[in-house]
Amino acid sequence: REIQKYQGFFHLNLLWILGGVIGVFLAIDMFLFFFFWEMMLVPMYFLIALWGHKASDGKTRITAATKFFIYTQASGLVM
Repeated sequence: REIQKYQGFFHLNLLWILGGVIGVFLAIDMFLFFFFWEMMLVPMYFLIALWGHKASDGKTRITAATKFFIYTQASGLVM
């Protein structure tokens, strides 16, 4: 599916995620790893919520994004 709406915001989120991934792999201590890990969470939420798979009511994207956010935060607490 093509990205037709909010193209600039979409690409900003992709760049934000890319920066987080690079930071995770180049982290020299656990604090930086955790910081970049959590930094990737926000743009992933937006990508799922705005451009994820859409059902007829459109609620599944928001539900999936919210569950992803909660589960990722919970795994971050374990770290």
